[in-house]
Amino acid sequence: MFRALKDSVAASTARRLLNQHLARYGSVEALHLDSRNRRLEVTGTPHGEAEPVTLVIDRYELDRTADTVHLRVLDCTCSRPWLQALIEDHLYHRPLEIPRWAAAFL
Repeated sequence: MFRALKDSVAASTARRLLNQHLARYGSVEALHLDSRNRRLEVTGTPHGEAEPVTLVIDRYELDRTADTVHLRVLDCTCSRPWLQALIEDHLYHRPLEIPRWAAAFL
């Protein structure tokens, strides 16, 4: 129960922050987090697109050091084949630095 509430609050906060950072590219309509299963689902609409794009990170891991936290995408799917290929080529298994406070929710 507590984890589900924490995930819901974290997802809502993350959606607002992503909308601030990605406003130039589009908007995030929904973000669902399942921290127990390390799964994240994001639905958004890029500018110029008529239909939303859904990205599902089925598995991720966090690498923590004294100074930084990195998220690594281990498995994901996307509703757009070109974006799926881009993610596979440039994001899979590569460290993406995230704020330490955000890692507390993942």
